[in-house]
Amino acid sequence: MCAVRWPSPNVCIYRVKRSTRVNAVLFLVLGPVVASISHGISGAAFLLLFGAYVAASVFRTALTLAGETIELRTLFARKALRFDNILGRREYVAATKYGGRLSWKIVPNENRLPTLKFDSNLEFDGEFREWFESLPDLDAIDKLKLKYPEVS
Repeated sequence: MCAVRWPSPNVCIYRVKRSTRVNAVLFLVLGPVVASISHGISGAAFLLLFGAYVAASVFRTALTLAGETIELRTLFARKALRFDNILGRREYVAATKYGGRLSWKIVPNENRLPTLKFDSNLEFDGEFREWFESLPDLDAIDKLKLKYPEVS
């Protein structure tokens, strides 16, 4: 479900899943306590700093659809594309320590524009999925080109 419709009904903000945000806060609070018991002050300080980074990243990350623009905001960056500058979408599995995470790219139609990369950790609704699925599937297009190469 669209987490926030603000400042108008044409704006929809998709945030990191609630469970991930709760885990980030728990890590921020409990990590230093456990570290101070087992590793002393230096371990607690490290986990406090790392926990603050993780929590800030989780609470700052958002994907916004507003009017004719999509914007991806992370802790250190803000990238936006107008809908008419989108070439299509790609899907891939990003390797993690514990397996993989389904991730997506929104690819621009010009190299000078940013590619928006995000993963399944964001809480999307049917409205977003419908919009996203309406974008040209660049992976399928590439497979067709490999299967049916143009005759020279």
